[in-house]
Amino acid sequence: MIYYRKELFMQIYLSLMSQKNPSSYDLSSPQGRMLYVRETTNAAFSSWTSPLQRQDPDTQEEKKQEMLSRIIGKLKSGKKLSAKELDFLRRTDPILYAHALRVQRMAEALKQQLSHAKSKQEANDMITSAIAGVSDKDLDKEYLLAAYNEVSKNFHKSPAYQRLPNTPEDAKKRKTNNPNAHFTDDEDTNDDTDDLLSWTPLQEIIDAAPTLECQG
Repeated sequence: MIYYRKELFMQIYLSLMSQKNPSSYDLSSPQGRMLYVRETTNAAFSSWTSPLQRQDPDTQEEKKQEMLSRIIGKLKSGKKLSAKELDFLRRTDPILYAHALRVQRMAEALKQQLSHAKSKQEANDMITSAIAGVSDKDLDKEYLLAAYNEVSKNFHKSPAYQRLPNTPEDAKKRKTNNPNAHFTDDEDTNDDTDDLLSWTPLQEIIDAAPTLECQG
């Protein structure tokens, strides 16, 4: 930015110095000098543009489409969109932005559920229920299923899942044998799922959302 300002000021200076007919202005009066400087400066502005402005519109559109294609690819694979990518969608494609925001919030809701599962069976039932709950008519079906599958994959790899008892009955037996075990389990589960829950941090989504998202 500083470089471009220097470039502009140099262009203005050169325009002033190369003015061939300053005698056409009344430089003896403040008004004449002001008019001379203003018109010369305007000429300099007209001959100078930033690199972005000089860029071919087709090139700008091509870069926009490349970014959009990359984002759609991430949505199709269930991957997290960064705050920068969400902001790009908010500015360039509000409709897709709304869909992406919904998908990530629903994925976040599933992960929150999984963090409270008391057994592997219960966790798997939560995942199955979430996937089965996606209607064929849902416009976000492809993105939602991909996001749920990504959540499932990450959760099954986590130490928290590996530590869970297999069934609710096993969980009850563990609790009976050690009445205080569930306090430790809950605390450890929260610690071990920190990385999982950071996949789409709710605060990041809120920060990237437009103001209207906060309205009731």
